[in-house]
Amino acid sequence: MVAQVISFQLQAGKLDELIHIAANSIIPLMQQQPGCRLITMLSDSAAHRVLAIGLWESMTDLQNNEQSNRFQEQFARAQQLCARPPARDLYEVCLQSAPI
Repeated sequence: MVAQVISFQLQAGKLDELIHIAANSIIPLMQQQPGCRLITMLSDSAAHRVLAIGLWESMTDLQNNEQSNRFQEQFARAQQLCARPPARDLYEVCLQSAPI
């Protein structure tokens, strides 16, 4: 399993707009893609930062999602809210607990 972590440094006052775009456009698109296991967003509203974490069954599944035109269009909308380009890191999932 592969984890993608995207760090967003938002413009001041843009957190609610990013959450709206993610909840209504980006996440529903991702959940329709084969291999999508989990999407979670974490925020620090005082620092205008958001971490988006996606778990994917394979690197191929993640890449197929990112190459989708619809995903690229919606992600571009989110990027417009950023103070600088988002940073993207990939990790191999080595341990995961069951939901509590």
